Amino acid sequence: MTTNHHHDPRGRWRAALAGLLILPGCGAMDTPPSDGVIDDASTDLPRPPDAPSDLGAPAPDVPAVTPDVAPVMDAARDAGLVDVPADAVAPRDVRAADVGRDAGVPDPVRGFAGNYSSPSIVRVGSTYHAYFAAQTLGGRRYHTPHATFTADGDFDFVGEALPHLGARAEEDGAVWAPGVARIDPDHWMLYYTGHLLGTPEKKCLWRARSATPRGPFVDDFDGPMFCAEGSLWVIDAYPVEDARGTWHLSARVDQPGGINTIQIRELGALGQHFADGSRWLELTHNAPSWWEQPVMENAGIVRLAPPSGEAHWYVFYTGGSWQDNRYGVGYADCGTGLSDGPCTRVTSTGPWLGTDPGEGVYGPGTPTFYTDEAGRVMMSVQAWQFSGGTSNPRNRGQIMRTYRVSIDNAYRPTATLVRVDLQP
Repeated sequence: MTTNHHHDPRGRWRAALAGLLILPGCGAMDTPPSDGVIDDASTDLPRPPDAPSDLGAPAPDVPAVTPDVAPVMDAARDAGLVDVPADAVAPRDVRAADVGRDAGVPDPVRGFAGNYSSPSIVRVGSTYHAYFAAQTLGGRRYHTPHATFTADGDFDFVGEALPHLGARAEEDGAVWAPGVARIDPDHWMLYYTGHLLGTPEKKCLWRARSATPRGPFVDDFDGPMFCAEGSLWVIDAYPVEDARGTWHLSARVDQPGGINTIQIRELGALGQHFADGSRWLELTHNAPSWWEQPVMENAGIVRLAPPSGEAHWYVFYTGGSWQDNRYGVGYADCGTGLSDGPCTRVTSTGPWLGTDPGEGVYGPGTPTFYTDEAGRVMMSVQAWQFSGGTSNPRNRGQIMRTYRVSIDNAYRPTATLVRVDLQP
């Protein structure tokens, strides 16, 4: 069941404070909060075709804490049980979609031993293959750790998917946001962000190939797949197949002046190179005063069909800072054609899926889309288990939240939580 996100916020705070005044005496301050399922939503009125893109109102302000409960609130905030100050959270967009809870959501699952950072997920039969950003596990560094899981969240760690980086990539440098695709049954591609050798911090895109999802993926190409001019970055590759069976690669392509764009480009045979004559096409971008600052990044692209009407393409991007509660997912509606661009940025005043302390959701981002065994569209995102991101020592890295995503006849997306994955 969903409720209106614009209800009286004081009711939520009174309920939270009543619990906090009792919890310390019960020893519950050392207990993690609930699994953080989202069961409320903001109103989401369809926007008239001629309405300006910046329509909308910010979420209501959180009332100040009264002096007699301030010490309790401070202790709870330090423990990660309540949110950081409201000015560190991007306001929810007035057009944010319904976000609900599936009636069969199990308790949080303790699965993959590492960070669920920047997941890329591809299903083969009943097995889901998940690839994550570089990290250290058991004292060993992995460029792209690979795990498999079932629909119930039963994880198995496979190992290193990308043993060696490609030519001109710093072997011990950053390896961000893998994007994996099954181009055909015997050909898999892994696209990744790396650090260009001989530069202070420039990031480019590389690719590697394998005959199976278990790898190893081998990058035996002669250098990056694409680098931007000068010191600008291109990161966060995301492969997507259009309705005709043609593969494309989207990425964050930076522009001068601190502007980030999400662009897409057609791929050639087997996804190893860009198609001859292809070019980057902008789908959406940020601007200095928009909520997505300091960055717009880590976009996933998906085609969603309403109960009646034509299917639309959507860009679900991430804005804000991954390090704290400001990270959130916004979206742009691209209509019926993926390559027609630019798309209409719908979430103009705040994220569609963002921090919701009342539901235990903190800093969700980096969406990846795939289908379950029933053919339903799924979205997995990284998030923090506790408020405050990297500043909260209780966070040992990102967790993963998985939603079922659909749209209504007004083309408004809805996300229904189906599972939360934690570290063991």
